[in-house]
Amino acid sequence: MPCRASCAFTPAQIPDIPAFCQPVCAAGLSSRNRSHRRRGPRNGVSTSAPGRPGPPPMPTSATLPASPPGTAFPPVSRRPSATPGCGRRPDDMTTSAAPDPRPPVALVGCMRNEGIHILEWLAYHRAIGFHPVVICTNDCEDGSDALLDRLAQAGVVTHLRNPLPPGTPPQSAGIARAMAHLDTTPVDWLAHLDSDEFLNIAPGAAPVQSLIARADDADSIALPWRLFGDNGHARWPGETLPAFTACETAIDPATVKFKSLFRLRSFASASDHMPTGPLVAAPRAVNAAGEPLSSSVLHGPPRSRYSPANAAVRGGAEVNHYAIRSTDVFLMKNDRGRGMGPPSDKYHLGSKWHARANRNEAQDRSILARWNEVAQEITRLRALPGVAEAEAACRDWFTATRARRLTPETIARWTKKAAA
Repeated sequence: MPCRASCAFTPAQIPDIPAFCQPVCAAGLSSRNRSHRRRGPRNGVSTSAPGRPGPPPMPTSATLPASPPGTAFPPVSRRPSATPGCGRRPDDMTTSAAPDPRPPVALVGCMRNEGIHILEWLAYHRAIGFHPVVICTNDCEDGSDALLDRLAQAGVVTHLRNPLPPGTPPQSAGIARAMAHLDTTPVDWLAHLDSDEFLNIAPGAAPVQSLIARADDADSIALPWRLFGDNGHARWPGETLPAFTACETAIDPATVKFKSLFRLRSFASASDHMPTGPLVAAPRAVNAAGEPLSSSVLHGPPRSRYSPANAAVRGGAEVNHYAIRSTDVFLMKNDRGRGMGPPSDKYHLGSKWHARANRNEAQDRSILARWNEVAQEITRLRALPGVAEAEAACRDWFTATRARRLTPETIARWTKKAAA
C-alpha cells in the first residue's frame, strides 16, 4: 500500500535506511564530495575536467581554437561572462535571494519559448534543494530570455545564451555550455531536466541532497520517467502541478526512459537522458535507493534506459513528465521545435508520442505535498524587480500566438487521423 492515499510510492520503494528520512549534514556531504574530487585518478584514469569538450562556438565571424581530435565541440574560456544576466554566477551578483545552506546540486535546463512555465518549474526545484540553476536559451520569441535576465540579476539563476551553429541540436549545445560553466564552480552533481519535467522525491526522502548521500561514491543516479496526461484540459489552466494529476498507473520497466543525476567531473559530456564519455575507468550507476545498476549504459553512444530496468525504477524518486499538459500547449510545440532533432509529427494530436505520453488512467497528487512552499516561492520570485512584468509579457505572447496559430485549419493539419 502507498505510504498515504495521495502518494504513488509504496513502503517497499523506500528502503529502511535511517539517513534517508533525515536531513543531510551539509558539512559531511560537502566533505565527501570534496574528497571525491581530490582523491586523484580512479583505476589510473584522470577525473580532471580537461577531457570535457566545450560547447559549440558562437555563430559569429570570430573563430575559436580548433577542437582537439575526437572532441565534439571546440574548447571555450572558463571565465564567466560579464554580460548582465547572461552567464554570470549567482555569487558574482548582487542578490536578493537568501543563500541556500545545503550543499550545491545544480539543475540545468535548456529552453525556448517556455516563459509561462519557468517560475513554477524553478520554484519547485529550488524547494527540493537544487541550487544553482543554470538555464540556456536560444531563439526565444516569447520573452523567456528577458524573464531569465531579471531572475539572473536577482541571483536566482544563471542565464546562458545558447546561439547555435547550423544543424546543432539546441539541447546538445546547451548541456555542453552549462557543463563548461559549472566547471568554474564548486558544484559536484547536476541533473538536466526540461521545463515539463519535475523531480518527485518520495515523502521523507527530500531534499535532493539525500539522494546523493545514499548514492555514496556512485557516479550516476537513475531517475525514471512517469508519464502524466492532459487531465482533460484543452486550454492551458495557468499551472502544471495542481492541474495535471492524471498519469499512468505505474511505471512500465519494459518501456520507461530515465533522466540522471550525475557527477559533473566523472563525465566529459551528457545527452538529455544520461551522462556520456566517462572520465573515470569504472563509473558506477545506482538507483535512487543507492542500489547498484549495470554501468554498461554509461559507455558508448547516448542511451535513455538504465538496466536492469526492474531495479532502476525503484528507490523513491521519479521524474513526473508532463509531456502533454493541455492540448493548446502540446500543439504549440510544433512552432517551438524539438530540442534534440529536426521537426516531425511528434507533436501532432494522435501521433505515436501523443498516444504514448497522454496517460490519464490513474491519479497521483504526491508532488503537491510541497505545493504551499512552492506557491510561496513563486510569489517571492514574482516580487523580484521586473519579474512579474516579464512573466506577464510571456503570458501575453502565448495568448496572442495561440489565437493566431491554432486555427481550425492548423489544428486539423496537426492532427493525425486514426487508421481505418
